[in-house]
Amino acid sequence: MVDDLEVSGDSWLRAAIRFQPSRQPFCDMQEGVRLAAERAARLLFPDTRERPSIPWSPASHWRPEDDKLNIKQKEAINAMTAAVAHPLPPVLVLGPYGTGKTFTMAHGIKHILTNQPEARILVCTHSNSAADLYIREYLSGYLEAGLEAARPLRVYYRHRWLGTVHASVRQFALLEENPDDPDVTFRRPSVEDVLKHRVVVATLSITKYLTCLNLPEGTFTHLLVDEAAQALEWEVARVLSLAGPHTRLVLAGDHLQLSPDVYSEVCQERQYQRSLLERLQALYGSDFPCCITLHENYRSHADIVQLTSELFYGRRLRSSGHPGRHPSLPPVTFFSARGTARQSSGTTGYCNDAEVYEVADRVAALLDAWPAEWGERADDTICVVSAYAEQVQKIRSELRSRRLSTVTVEHLLNVQGKEFRAVFVSTVRTRDSCADTAGDYRFLTDCKLLNTAITRARSLLAVVGCPVDALFCRRVRQVLGGAGGGGGRRRRPVRYHDGRAACSAGCRRATQPARPEPAGAHLPAAAAAAAAAGAAAAGGAGPVVLAASLSRGYVVHQVPSQRGGLSLPLYLRGAAPPPPPPDAHSYAAAVRRSLEPLPPGLAALPRREHYAHGYSHF
Repeated sequence: MVDDLEVSGDSWLRAAIRFQPSRQPFCDMQEGVRLAAERAARLLFPDTRERPSIPWSPASHWRPEDDKLNIKQKEAINAMTAAVAHPLPPVLVLGPYGTGKTFTMAHGIKHILTNQPEARILVCTHSNSAADLYIREYLSGYLEAGLEAARPLRVYYRHRWLGTVHASVRQFALLEENPDDPDVTFRRPSVEDVLKHRVVVATLSITKYLTCLNLPEGTFTHLLVDEAAQALEWEVARVLSLAGPHTRLVLAGDHLQLSPDVYSEVCQERQYQRSLLERLQALYGSDFPCCITLHENYRSHADIVQLTSELFYGRRLRSSGHPGRHPSLPPVTFFSARGTARQSSGTTGYCNDAEVYEVADRVAALLDAWPAEWGERADDTICVVSAYAEQVQKIRSELRSRRLSTVTVEHLLNVQGKEFRAVFVSTVRTRDSCADTAGDYRFLTDCKLLNTAITRARSLLAVVGCPVDALFCRRVRQVLGGAGGGGGRRRRPVRYHDGRAACSAGCRRATQPARPEPAGAHLPAAAAAAAAAGAAAAGGAGPVVLAASLSRGYVVHQVPSQRGGLSLPLYLRGAAPPPPPPDAHSYAAAVRRSLEPLPPGLAALPRREHYAHGYSHF
């Protein structure tokens, strides 16, 4: 085309570009909805006027290996395995991160295969990795233990590269006739292939291979959909077209984490981004028998669980795991980095150089002093997460230059369902890039993104960014401070490190000067240069208090809650400041200093030099 248009390297060409979207996704969407409406309307729109009764299984139903299950997990399995002749609306297994949703579903599969010899199960997930997990971690083990009914049929996309599939899973897939051919591909299943297996595992997008087979009605007695909160409703509706009159539907997921992306404003107004799981959860309510919520977290440290429980799960989440904590760093830590979110030419994303260097320094320090409590050093168990692809690339390059390329650096959309020993979250955005108060600023405005990011960590959660800009996060303001968003929630005052209530949580300026620090305080007044405070938790919980002192090196000022709330250490980097003015201990003075121009001699230097000189927000 370049030759045809006679375009040279130094010439400009003005052209009109038209993008033609593929019709195939829309055809699949229409077909899925049509089939589900014809064959499974009772599952799409269940009748909830009468509360269903789920018969509780006797003690003989449970085996010694089921002792690991908690009460809620047994309740979920009881609903999954109830006789299909006993009609039930769709069963929802709602579980925050680390509560064992997949573990519960896998144990339910084992019970069904053992106690219901005529049952046939279709397991669907939103991602291939989650589908393979069922086979690698559970079904293959059941098969080795002698449960032949657990031999799965794994259905893959026909043109998927064979080398991307783990060998332990490949043996359960359907291959073309010549397996020695390096270009061998997977083949579509036939009716005979499906009927020879009692467990079929596939992703939601590949279930179209099954819907076009014209399988006998009621072939599958159980439809289990994991990661249901990440799927659009029509994707699950296509699976429902395989249901018979007595098929049991089970949806598992967390509707408070990542949900499907819908960019059309018209579709957003009609709530097309809501998954079937989320819609049915709103229809059922919290006390409906077929809506079971798992509350015990087995993944993360108790402090991380407490933070997420306060922020997102109404204080219902409990910690039941015991991952080793870092001997010196608190499980929930904030590292301050003074930087500017900027856009590169030709891109729509953002990057923040100061956070790149801060993250790289912190990761290197963590690896150099690897805690013995964490076992053998494993670089790939450290993950750096950002919501911007440009920031991800810059952090990868910086870590690669320090020979730390094995550290996991991922975009936020790629870490759903994964867990890491330590997670560093780069927030990127700052006040100067957030001019539109109603804009989309990822972590700072979307509570589902924030929830997904901070719940990947087991032992250490470290957030890197500007502590003042973190107040832009709507969910943090609402839950920690009761500010913004309306809803009739009563605002509580911000508590500073000296105990003085200065202003409401929605305000960023102190209204009264702070009193001088009392004698005998553990931080000398001459060294204290700043304090950042969080607000009291809504609903009667104790205040979350953040405070910090800036001096040579790092100083942490952590004030405990008066009623057992959270306290979060804030680390600030910088050199010793000049003698402070009388009100230097107040939060307002710290904010004023952050808005002032850089000191002489630093203003003309690149951002890297600002960082090297330790000039921080406060």
